[in-house]
Amino acid sequence: MEKNSIHKIIDTIKTNVSQNQIKIKINKMEELDKRIKRNKSIVSKVAIIFGILTIFGLIFISIRTNMNYEKRIKIEERKVDSLQYIYTNASDSLQRFSNYNVLYTSIMARDNATKQLKYQVGDVVYCKPDSVKSVITDIIIGGSKYDYYVRYKVKTSLDSIHEVIPEQIY
Repeated sequence: MEKNSIHKIIDTIKTNVSQNQIKIKINKMEELDKRIKRNKSIVSKVAIIFGILTIFGLIFISIRTNMNYEKRIKIEERKVDSLQYIYTNASDSLQRFSNYNVLYTSIMARDNATKQLKYQVGDVVYCKPDSVKSVITDIIIGGSKYDYYVRYKVKTSLDSIHEVIPEQIY
């Protein structure tokens, strides 16, 4: 009987020890769980703060950029105003060229129109129908409100000058 009672005592000691170890492990796990929850809450708070700071930073940068843009616009407006003042109050040395303003605008219109043509002044072309080699000496552009025309003035190899339409040269 002694053996049975000793075994019972040993078994109860083992169960008490194992229960204590289990309790210790459970306590450690609960502490670890609390730490993890605390760390998660800290991480989430840090993430929220970082997000808010990022949003405020973007708003600040956009406002700053807009202010710089408005400053540049004001500077450019001042430059335009000063140039307009200079243009309107030009001295007599510049006013003598005001008579040529119409001529200047017509030259600019002519140059813009001839830029888009296939052949330019000085190009060597062949004229239809007899394939005579010719040189373009001038481009004539004219018309009215509802109609326009383009003619090339060409000098042939026979020293004759003709006006031809663009479809007659190649």
